[in-house]
Amino acid sequence: MVTITLWGKPSPSYDTCLKAAGGATMDVVMCMGKEEDRLRTLIDKRVAKLRSCLPPDRRGEVDTLYRAWDEYAQSTCGLYIGASGGTGDKEDAGECGIDTAGDFAEKLQSLIDIYCTK
Repeated sequence: MVTITLWGKPSPSYDTCLKAAGGATMDVVMCMGKEEDRLRTLIDKRVAKLRSCLPPDRRGEVDTLYRAWDEYAQSTCGLYIGASGGTGDKEDAGECGIDTAGDFAEKLQSLIDIYCTK
């Protein structure tokens, strides 16, 4: 069985999906895609929340932050594809995507905690 180590806490549905995948690469990659989609939805909600707490003249900064993170994540994680030439590259790219999305979601939450509790 494949063990995926994430910096953040995986969702229960992700854990269940990985267990059901039983280490089959394409099934694991499918689970990773679903988890990354879940995290992107969370990020979108947190971006909207943060924007709502900022003065109108600062909301563009959140949009810039989001675009910079998205470009960074796509570029960095995309480098894993083709690194070894094996199917494990997709798992590495997926893990990278989940890790960067989880980190960014946490950063957004810390900013929400600062700006939305005033």
